[in-house]
Amino acid sequence: MKMVAVIGLIAAISLAPAAMAQVTLHDIRAVKDVAAVDIAKIASADKTWDIISVRPTIGSGEAQLMNAFIDADTGEIVTRGPVSISIVYWGDWKLLHRFAKEEPENSSGRFRWAQGVHEERRRSWVERSYPSYDPFTEGGVVLVNPSAQDQVTTPWHAVHLLLEDTATELVEAIDGSKAASQDTILDEEQRWNQLFTQLSNNMFVASGRLKYELQKGLKDGETDVVEIAKEGRGWSLAVSAAVIADEEALEAAKRTELLLKLANAAPAEQRQYVFVGLVASEFPRPEILPILIQDSSSDLIVNEQNVESLPERVQQWYRSIVAGNTSNASAAETVGE
Repeated sequence: MKMVAVIGLIAAISLAPAAMAQVTLHDIRAVKDVAAVDIAKIASADKTWDIISVRPTIGSGEAQLMNAFIDADTGEIVTRGPVSISIVYWGDWKLLHRFAKEEPENSSGRFRWAQGVHEERRRSWVERSYPSYDPFTEGGVVLVNPSAQDQVTTPWHAVHLLLEDTATELVEAIDGSKAASQDTILDEEQRWNQLFTQLSNNMFVASGRLKYELQKGLKDGETDVVEIAKEGRGWSLAVSAAVIADEEALEAAKRTELLLKLANAAPAEQRQYVFVGLVASEFPRPEILPILIQDSSSDLIVNEQNVESLPERVQQWYRSIVAGNTSNASAAETVGE
């Protein structure tokens, strides 16, 4: 390795944030959601996108019996129309930033809506998030595509929970992407390179460029995405790992290989972020982890300290994967004998 590269690596390690202490369900959900944000699409979209702060009321997200109540005098249940069980959300919201020229009619207000537990939308929401973190029951800062209807009383669409203190970073990324897209002389690759040069420490720009390089590699042949992803530090590295893990156009074995290369290239104290990014992508439906656990190099990413940093619920989920793989491996060895 050249002396300059060695010095650069030492400098990067010395400036890198320390490994995280404890991961929360908010972190798990936010890493996955941030990895799914497409800043180029938002920058060029005709539709409005907002960053809002959500503060749910206590009890938001709980099941309620609709069209029925208890008579205070008799204690009996009285029904009025068809009885159903719905999940009811309510609380306050505040607009932090709007990615559009037009001013919103309201910059804050109340939200309230109910979703039947058997509705397709509710099922898809549960499949995506449960048992993870729901900002409309726990609170948070989210990127949303407002409904075409009254946004005070109806759900927002395309909700992306943001990592803490990254709203300004997202605004910079999308504004930068808008400016780059107006330069018609540059092609797409040049625009990404220019944007990355200007905002190299921006996790949204880094993940967007990584997605572009992954897609480019699928079309034109192999590209060294690890060289791009390994420059990230902290949560940016976790998001990059989630981007790689989420690339469904690549086979699971190939994604596993790239994640192991990324962990090997990252400073040792930063590898926990690679693990968290992978877990965020996989939770609650694993595809890569069962393959990774069987790999002899898995200790680059997986160790007991990293596992214990996860929320208890996610730890249990991870350990159940390990138990399942151990059983399968033992069965295979028995057959082989």
